[in-house]
Amino acid sequence: MARSFRLPAALLLALVMLPAGAWAHALSFSKAELRVTKAGEATLTLRLDLRRLVTGDGEGDLSEAEFSALYGAATPARAQLRARVTGDLSGAALLYFGGRQLESAVALPEREPAAGDEAEVVLRATVPPGSGGLGLRVNEGLGTVALSAWVNEVQVMDRVPVSPGGAPEPIAVTIEAESGARTALRYVQLGVLHIVPLGLDHILFVLALCLLSLRWRPALLQATAFTVAHSITLALAVTGAVALPASVVEPLIALSIAVVALENLVSREARWWRLGLVFGFGLLHGLGFAGVLQELGLPAGRLAVALLSFNAGVEVAQVAVIAAAFGVAAMWQRSGLLAEVPMRKRLSLGIAAVGLFWTVERLLAG
Repeated sequence: MARSFRLPAALLLALVMLPAGAWAHALSFSKAELRVTKAGEATLTLRLDLRRLVTGDGEGDLSEAEFSALYGAATPARAQLRARVTGDLSGAALLYFGGRQLESAVALPEREPAAGDEAEVVLRATVPPGSGGLGLRVNEGLGTVALSAWVNEVQVMDRVPVSPGGAPEPIAVTIEAESGARTALRYVQLGVLHIVPLGLDHILFVLALCLLSLRWRPALLQATAFTVAHSITLALAVTGAVALPASVVEPLIALSIAVVALENLVSREARWWRLGLVFGFGLLHGLGFAGVLQELGLPAGRLAVALLSFNAGVEVAQVAVIAAAFGVAAMWQRSGLLAEVPMRKRLSLGIAAVGLFWTVERLLAG
């Protein structure tokens, strides 16, 4: 790299060649942005003509129809195509720390880009604690790009023209080990967010529990059974002791919503069979929580802290949903405008209908 582009304190990003066979045609990145947080989360955003890159104007591995299928209905064939493309993209740009390659996860853009349009492809990796050099290696067909880089919110490189073939001199970064308290807080937040606002299916399940009788004691009994159950399978699943594919778990979770809501129409008390039903469905929901937690990633050496904290966050969110439900119920009962039993049944029927719709939708999605 020319001396005119050297940065203070010798902070450099180097680009070297990948194996020549990684792609049969040149990449077309026009801009690359690298961001590294204090927690060691590295995000590389590549803006490129993804359609041309993947199809190669008719010479690539995918046809135009296959490229469009990447953004079609969720099917096993679509999942295989996306895995194939993201695998290729992860080989086109690699992050290294201290000379060791970091595992990266690739995210394709949410919408299908039109021909000639730039799309954002995001690679994420976790930089381990310690001091060292963070380097990026790219395919030799990259060409010249404008590269910007930030470390701990401080910009260390601003649209520097770089091209492959330069001597690799990585950016110096220091990642401090996350404290146990910080890990716990982070996973509590993730647990809360997974329910409110992201977990609409779990919210409807908890609301169906509340609609059994609109009294605190039945709601707390059911919530306790549900919590104990999903805590068991959450722990078993994240440690690898139990595993079920999402294609099985997700439709069953949706069906559990419908079954509990429909059961509200014939029961008014949390009797043993109701608690057993909720416990069984809680086991399913725990597998769903585990899938999310595994996608988020688990910190090495702090599995128990992350697991307990995520579970605590889920419980905080569930309690908030129950409190909000009983607050709304108290208001409509005081108003005298709505009878409790008809409204309870109507809401249960509505939740059951949504649960059945989701069940069919998830079954068809595979």
